[in-house]
Amino acid sequence: MADQNQKLEPENTPNKQASRLQAFMCKLAKVVINVELVIALLVMVAVLLPPVFGVKPYCVLTGSMEPALPVGSMAYIDTNIDAKDLKEGDIVTFRIEGESSDKVVTHRVVENDKEAHQLTTQGDANEAQDNGCVAYANVLGKTVECVPYLGHVVTFVMNNKIKIIIVLIVFNAAVLYLANSKKKDLAQS
Repeated sequence: MADQNQKLEPENTPNKQASRLQAFMCKLAKVVINVELVIALLVMVAVLLPPVFGVKPYCVLTGSMEPALPVGSMAYIDTNIDAKDLKEGDIVTFRIEGESSDKVVTHRVVENDKEAHQLTTQGDANEAQDNGCVAYANVLGKTVECVPYLGHVVTFVMNNKIKIIIVLIVFNAAVLYLANSKKKDLAQS
């Protein structure tokens, strides 16, 4: 039985408020860190795992293939294809002849000339076929999947890596500091 002379601590005392704030800060820290880990894991899976299976991700930067491949989506291309097996309607990614080796285009096959070993291509949003044909040797792969918006996320992360890391470190340090400082305050009370 409680002593009648002993007073119960009111609900809104500084200790109770600090305790609630500390509990909230600890929960917030756990949620924030878990969300960050899930996002990092998803981006890593979306970008790093496909090449293990011969699939390469490309961010869609232009609207030439809309609506099939919207700007800002991530297109996944199967690099284990033989260009002679491509059919009219397949979406392929290829290196542009005479351009730097890292400039690529993703367009639809209009014709596959197996005798000349080349493709005629056209963007879905373009009114005319592409100038020139694509030699089989320049074909990088066939599009097998497209994930809308993921290209925006990957492009943002890749272009702002250092800024994102700094913001996350400072934010996580602040949340953890506040959670721990409230814990110490309670221990001293």
